[in-house]
Amino acid sequence: MIQAEGKMKKTDRYIGLFLFGFLFCIQGCFLYEDDLPKDYGLSVEAVDIACTDAVFKVTALDSMLDWTCGLFRDDSLVLVDTLVGSGYVWDEGMEPNTSYAYSVAYLSSYDPADGSYTVKDESGEISFTTMETTSVEYDWQIFEFGDYNSQFNDVQIINENDIWVVGNITTDSTEYNSMHWDGNSWEYICNYIRCSIDLNGITHFSDSLIWVIVETAYPAKWNGSSWRVYSLYDMGLNMSSGLGSWAINENDLWFCGYDGAILNIKDGEFLKYQPTKEGDLLEIKASPNGEWVFSAGHSGPGALIQIHNGEAKIIEETVLGQTNIPNGKFGTVIAFSVTDTRLITKPTAIDMAMYNHESGLYKYIPKYATIVSTAVYNAGYRMCGDEMNDLYFISIYGHVIHYNGKDFKRVDGRFEVIENKDFLVRNATYDGHTLALCGMSKSSRKAVIIIGEKK
Repeated sequence: MIQAEGKMKKTDRYIGLFLFGFLFCIQGCFLYEDDLPKDYGLSVEAVDIACTDAVFKVTALDSMLDWTCGLFRDDSLVLVDTLVGSGYVWDEGMEPNTSYAYSVAYLSSYDPADGSYTVKDESGEISFTTMETTSVEYDWQIFEFGDYNSQFNDVQIINENDIWVVGNITTDSTEYNSMHWDGNSWEYICNYIRCSIDLNGITHFSDSLIWVIVETAYPAKWNGSSWRVYSLYDMGLNMSSGLGSWAINENDLWFCGYDGAILNIKDGEFLKYQPTKEGDLLEIKASPNGEWVFSAGHSGPGALIQIHNGEAKIIEETVLGQTNIPNGKFGTVIAFSVTDTRLITKPTAIDMAMYNHESGLYKYIPKYATIVSTAVYNAGYRMCGDEMNDLYFISIYGHVIHYNGKDFKRVDGRFEVIENKDFLVRNATYDGHTLALCGMSKSSRKAVIIIGEKK
């Protein structure tokens, strides 16, 4: 019995050693498998490329929660952010007209103190070239019309030899509400049913298709033989709309107005948007591709509204007189321009801001203040341009600041009415070659239009 017991103990030892070895191997296999790289579905795409910055869409498995994303530019780690599944990152500090290679990686560890990191998985590489900067010089002309109490409210450029401007022009003999420039001379014109009715806006497609905004803040259409005023209340739309307008094409027009009202006349159908009733919307613009529409106002409470795929949402809403603007917010937007990929604004809270449509990310450019705050007053009352390397910030007095994608430069004609701050700008427009500002002279009370042609 004693021998038998001893043999069983020896057998137990063999079995124990075998099990220990087996478990050790299994554990080792699991540890080894854990250390192997895994495919987390990482990819990166540049969705918005400018001169010195770009926005990237990072794709990853939805199951990846709070993972550390590293963005690599030319094999150097330039940005670290925490994402939940897929997301977006915005990189800056590039040079214009320069080629770069980018990739993203899942960082299993990152030490911000010394920049060290370990990579768990990485995407493939993409490459692109940043935008070139632009350089512009202008030949300027200035024109004054009418007598006391005349002013221009809106201007439209068909081309350098076909410019329309509307408002109220009072002469010794009569009143007019429109004028036309053919490249050599101006013609007084009476648009709408009476010349004495002021016009606040114009969209001229042809001599048989003209849209105007009349002083009562309603859109009106000329069909070549007669005018039709669109009384929105009679159509069941409890809104006034007509402070600002924008045409994507002749079958897709946008109007904004009082109490946050936005009207889209598309293919004969009237579509109403009113995500807020607080404050009046003074300006509306669409991206060149027509996919994104923005409207903003700073009369009373401020609002910045985005419309995409038939859905309107408030990006920013501020209370009148609000001074404590939270981080990551614009504040009340005074003026803006829209490209196919981003919105550029001159808000009250900061110097200059950009907003990427697709991602909803913000970016600020404080350098704007270094030239504007010392050279001109409020150079952001109006904005023109739809390319990131060719934007114009226009002050209420007619100073024109050009942004070439990297730097700012004053490019206006420095006329006496501008230098003396006698010119009050009402509106401005730009077609890629010609820049026009319209308004009035404070001292003479005449209607004023300033036209600049690129040299």
